Amino acid sequence: MSFLSNYWTVRYTAIQDYRLGFSYWIGSSAIILLTLYELVAKQGYLELCEVDGFVLPRLKSALEVSDLQRFEYCRQETKTSCRLWDALEASSAEDGEIFIATRVQQEKQVSACQGEDCRAGFQTVEKTSFYLAGVENFTLQVTANIQAYRFRKEDAFGGHRYFGQHSHMDGVLMASDGQTPLRALPKTGSKDKIQIWELLHASGLHLDMKTDALNIKDDHDTFRDEGSVLLVSLEYDNKESITLFSWLMGERGQLTYRMHIEHLPGSEYKKYSIIDRQTLDDGTQMRTEQKLHGLLVKFQQVGAFGRVSVAAIIKHLLVGFGTLTVMTTVLDAAWNYLFPIFGIDYCDAVYSYCAARIDQMTDSKNVKAE
Repeated sequence: MSFLSNYWTVRYTAIQDYRLGFSYWIGSSAIILLTLYELVAKQGYLELCEVDGFVLPRLKSALEVSDLQRFEYCRQETKTSCRLWDALEASSAEDGEIFIATRVQQEKQVSACQGEDCRAGFQTVEKTSFYLAGVENFTLQVTANIQAYRFRKEDAFGGHRYFGQHSHMDGVLMASDGQTPLRALPKTGSKDKIQIWELLHASGLHLDMKTDALNIKDDHDTFRDEGSVLLVSLEYDNKESITLFSWLMGERGQLTYRMHIEHLPGSEYKKYSIIDRQTLDDGTQMRTEQKLHGLLVKFQQVGAFGRVSVAAIIKHLLVGFGTLTVMTTVLDAAWNYLFPIFGIDYCDAVYSYCAARIDQMTDSKNVKAE
């Protein structure tokens, strides 16, 4: 059982071969530089925690509009008329999304029989269609909170460094390409405010563009006619303001965000509802079926908080050392098995050297013992 207490290692032997030498030093240098690049330039010293939170959008009315004829889509006599609705009428909001109507279709319907229990169905007696004037001038207000839950729970200082609110963050509204900044969204202590025309511009659209919806009846329909879906990504980051030096000085990074808006290709959006149901004098039922076309704006919060982590640094170093070991193993396999195929055999020389070294060490031990 003595072999259990032995560790077998390869004797250090130099092979005079430029191919092996260059491969080793070039490979070692590349691995060391890559490890340093990952640690420093790519901030491999950071541990990341994905964010979670909530977004609550609200729509606010524009300034009072008195002349509908100043809107081009309201002057098209052969098309649809216009009406004024305020933000409360034109929108419906939930946690993480908001619907903004742009066109309304209403059908007045009368039941085919009398009584509330009539099952004969309804017949349409009148149709109305109109645009909502000045929708682009409405203002979208966004309240958003964010946190890195695991970091906040593990933080010894109460976790206040790992949550935030838009009113206390600096942000940037990005163009549809995701790279070009359109304008700053500075921390003001209040909600983010973006006009609908600006939201559309950031997504690369305007309402009077021809729609790309797949299921349309008229090839001339616009986004104002059919609606669309806009995806708003709120991308959070504090890594740009964290360096090893700043961390040692007690700074923990400033959380910022980017607002990136995309149009979902081929999409349209409409909502159905029944309003104004009533019983007439003759006992028949009357109701209005309402179909709202418009923009569905959906928010998603992505990104991660970062913090300096000894474990993350050790992980990158271990990966680097492991890669070095793999490289040397590959080179050992090359001179042991690949080179002899091409008539270059270092095996006898290496093993003869190792055997001579072992004999020399054995003789030295015997001399000392005597």
